Amino acid sequence: MLLTIPEAGKAMKVSRAHAYRLVADGELTVVDVARKGSKKPKSRVSVASVEAWIKKRAAQS
Repeated sequence: MLLTIPEAGKAMKVSRAHAYRLVADGELTVVDVARKGSKKPKSRVSVASVEAWIKKRAAQS
């Protein structure tokens, strides 16, 4: 299952901006779902990536 970046942020209980920072920092993996030749990127975050981030954070506590 794939989520938009803002949806992933909601699921993780972080702000939309923080979710975008996690993507930019490579902590959340995105999948490009746009059609070939599309000028507008459509990035999605897998639920597995969100779960892995949560497990990583829990282990650090």
